[in-house]
Amino acid sequence: PQISANPLTGGFTGVNGLQLYATTSDASGTFLKVTVSFNTPVTNLSFQIWDVDKSGGQFIDKISNLQALAEGGGTVGADSVTSAVAGFNSISGTGLSTVVVGTAPASNTTNQGTIDIIFNGPITQFSFEWSNADPGLGAQAIGLGPLTYTPVPEASAGLFGAFGCIVAIVFESFARRRKVPRLRR
Repeated sequence: PQISANPLTGGFTGVNGLQLYATTSDASGTFLKVTVSFNTPVTNLSFQIWDVDKSGGQFIDKISNLQALAEGGGTVGADSVTSAVAGFNSISGTGLSTVVVGTAPASNTTNQGTIDIIFNGPITQFSFEWSNADPGLGAQAIGLGPLTYTPVPEASAGLFGAFGCIVAIVFESFARRRKVPRLRR
């Protein structure tokens, strides 16, 4: 893999992406797992996978096991997976069972084979498996487009301390009100 704006995998001219290129597959059923981890949880993650297409007798791009690790644990599927341009791949299933398969050859100088993916989050990482569904097992390439997301602010110890102080003050105030005798007129 390399970061490049090379038009080998589609996407947009001049936009860098992680270019993944496999010269051949040794056996049917092999896959490359791509995992991206974040230092802090993120929400509203959106990204693209470029050039998910098909060239008969050489490769059929397949994206499967598209998932994320939710903040606090647990595995979640993508909230949205769509084709940027219809006719170059098919999308089946939803959530954790989503599978994208190339159906027609896309031009490497366009976004014809582009898949748009959204995880609402908060998540700490995402991953997917990329494989060749063609018995021809030829060379293939895809690109992971730029990631757009919102970092989740970290909760500081000071915030928890301030919250604890407020709770203590409210409790003490309530307790004092109940102990003060009322004067009768």
